[in-house]
Amino acid sequence: FGGSDKSAKYIADEFKSLGVKPFGKSYFQDFSYDVNTFPAKMKVSIDGKEMQPGTDFVVGQMMPTTKASYELFLPDSLLLNDTVAFMTRYLFEDWSKKMLVIDYAQTANKEIKMFYIKVLYGNTRFGGIMELIPEELVMSVGKIQQDYPVIKLKRESFDRSAKSISIDITAKLKKNFSAKNVIGYVEGKNPDKYFVFCGHYDHLGTLG
Repeated sequence: FGGSDKSAKYIADEFKSLGVKPFGKSYFQDFSYDVNTFPAKMKVSIDGKEMQPGTDFVVGQMMPTTKASYELFLPDSLLLNDTVAFMTRYLFEDWSKKMLVIDYAQTANKEIKMFYIKVLYGNTRFGGIMELIPEELVMSVGKIQQDYPVIKLKRESFDRSAKSISIDITAKLKKNFSAKNVIGYVEGKNPDKYFVFCGHYDHLGTLG
């Protein structure tokens, strides 16, 4: 760790060299919060093929330490769009050793998409959940840990015939993690106008 402090100092030094002024005596806004971090190498493989963190996948922000393998369950479009049939299976079958694969591209219905987002965050049955992401992978902050793994995989990296996934990821919840935002300003031509520049760290997770 320490990377966020080094980068914040670098930004502050650049601000100073460019004539950007601080608000008060410092460019820094110190704060602390609980944050779920991933201090070790993250290993995810699908049918034995290793996925690359940050390129093929990112983890859910509340991901716990996980070292396990799961059978993949990818609902076909018929089942995915029939939420009553899905819930019937969800409630009455054993999913503890299976990972649900959610492919939002299989439905255009916003309510159905919201249904699966609720399943994602309220899961009590599946061993884990994988989301297929068609756009850019984004890592966000988790302030707690849940009790099941969530993998966000690039849709183009997923083989729809895949049978299993293996995960080896260490997560560490850091209490009162200290960080700092960086902020400064440049005065405009008029005294009541100015430009504000900032580098803020209170929305970022730590990946790998």
